[in-house]
Amino acid sequence: MAYDKPFEIKPGNFQLFKNTKKVDQKHADWTGTIKLPDGREYWFNMYNKEGAKGAYFSGYIGKEKQQLNAPASFNSFAPSVPIGWPENYVQPDPLNDDIPF
Repeated sequence: MAYDKPFEIKPGNFQLFKNTKKVDQKHADWTGTIKLPDGREYWFNMYNKEGAKGAYFSGYIGKEKQQLNAPASFNSFAPSVPIGWPENYVQPDPLNDDIPF
């Protein structure tokens, strides 16, 4: 049976998967996605914990997931001005110099 459209999480629901890439104790045991009722999707991390009353889960909602189909400018992660340079810095035009030759 083939499906024509990809799986989509319904608003107010989440999905978690066992974290197979965990290399440090502070990394989450389960990772996934949660979709809020307003439709925004966030990363969701959950941990297996042990307490005085037995085993329980603890987790948190992380950063908002970026939509793959959202328009992005080329190299949108690069700052408009190199870090540490003044905000009013204007890069000189390499073809318009005053060297006469």
